[in-house]
Amino acid sequence: MSRCVHTATPNDPLKRVLEIMADAQVHHVPIVDADRCVVGIVSITDVARWIQSSPGRSSEVQGAALSTIAAITAPRPNSPAPAH
Repeated sequence: MSRCVHTATPNDPLKRVLEIMADAQVHHVPIVDADRCVVGIVSITDVARWIQSSPGRSSEVQGAALSTIAAITAPRPNSPAPAH
């Protein structure tokens, strides 16, 4: 679980939400209003389903989503090595 909550606003573009996910290595980003109240949440699963639901989606968004998945699943710099 993350100690710091990384949020976005309803006006942030999807690409920004993906950047937040990748940078923080999180699967979910709460969407908050001007009063910092949660009004929704975007998950990487939501993004994948959104892309899948319409094959004509921007290849830029698809590429950003794939890069985000790779970043989220990469080992964290200070995480212990997996046991063999």
